Amino acid sequence: MRILCLVGSFLFVALPAFCQGEELARILQRFDRNCQKVSAVNYRSPELVQPGSRRTFFVSGKLQRRPRRDSKLIDRSCFPVKAETLSVSLSFLERRVNTIPLFRHRSTVSFNYVKPIAFSPDGRFLVLQIDSSNGLDLQSEVDIVDTAGGFLPLHLDICPEAIFGETFVGFIDKDRAQFRCLSGKEKDREVWNLSRRSREKD
Repeated sequence: MRILCLVGSFLFVALPAFCQGEELARILQRFDRNCQKVSAVNYRSPELVQPGSRRTFFVSGKLQRRPRRDSKLIDRSCFPVKAETLSVSLSFLERRVNTIPLFRHRSTVSFNYVKPIAFSPDGRFLVLQIDSSNGLDLQSEVDIVDTAGGFLPLHLDICPEAIFGETFVGFIDKDRAQFRCLSGKEKDREVWNLSRRSREKD
């Protein structure tokens, strides 16, 4: 099955089996309708509780849209525009709010919406989904944060040849995770050992 997804009123991509980017599309609808005006919006992702602890994680970010000379309002969206992600931070609640900037996901060319979607069974590895758009095209990818290693992203090269990025499928065990490569082929999947930072061979 293939589902067509929308950002604003633009048909931007067809992905196999499911639709990505719906939350990002809703955030982009909050921009000012004046296409010649600089507009910014803040977002906060849904929260996710870490297994074996009381810590609750969420991501917050700030997106900014800058006009181009030929920017026009088409239905409810301005296009073309200069898309920017000014800040992205991972926060967790444990008596007080602790915040870790995710510098990698700042951008001057795309709107990046980041949210926590899963923990490994032992609570060590946190999976982040990143939906990115320039206002028309969408790409989805995954980042992994090691909560036992200073909350540093692993920067794994998951599905490097996939056209539209990748999505998280699930954990096989506490160290191994499976990902789906968004290349139009339903069987394109990869398994990674997160502790070893290595891709498993087929």
